Amino acid sequence: MKISFNIGDREFILNSYTSQQERDVHILQTVNESPSVSEIFLNFIDFIQPLNCSLNELSDNEKVAILYKLRSISVGEEVEVIYKCHSCSHPNETTINIVDNVNTPTSSIKGVVDNYKGSVNTFEEIQSLVDVNLEELDTEEYDEFVEELKKSVVTYNWDKPSLCMKCNKKTVININDSKFLVDNLSEDNVSSFYTNVSDIVNNGGYTKEDVMKMIPLERTIYIGLLNKWLEARNA
Repeated sequence: MKISFNIGDREFILNSYTSQQERDVHILQTVNESPSVSEIFLNFIDFIQPLNCSLNELSDNEKVAILYKLRSISVGEEVEVIYKCHSCSHPNETTINIVDNVNTPTSSIKGVVDNYKGSVNTFEEIQSLVDVNLEELDTEEYDEFVEELKKSVVTYNWDKPSLCMKCNKKTVININDSKFLVDNLSEDNVSSFYTNVSDIVNNGGYTKEDVMKMIPLERTIYIGLLNKWLEARNA
């Protein structure tokens, strides 16, 4: 599957990743349990085509947003999460939608993306982000411009709330975490991944190379059909 994806005024073409990339992520986890966002991102650059920017200039927020979008078209839009309630420690299960993470700017100012950090930026840094000569603005015009600038910044919805089944209190799950990200780029753990690949090769008539070219969602559907066929045959 190929889709268009925008973050602010940055445009990308994204292609579904394959089971091979899913395997590579599992291998990465065996070497490093908590790889950085950039380390994870490197495994998927062949499936990301930037149209008006460079991948080298992307922030971690942008990389995470792209990876979750890739995950949605390769594996699915929902992630099953098990967590402990922050209030009563009761174990809970919930489903998180991982695609509605990017808020589109409402301003016409272009090129700022998420490099504007409000009061953290110096005057010189703000000037470098825009074409307007800020020194020509009076105080009122400058204040109005800064307010407009704030509206031009991409924001992200990384906090996903869930209500505890026992105490009904809210726990916020932050998905902007490299370990959470790498854990959920596949629905399988490393053991179930290789088990499924082996089952398709041994019972489905495919080679290992064939399976590695499948997108994960395609492989999941196929393994479900294969298991039903095997159950019916053995009944």
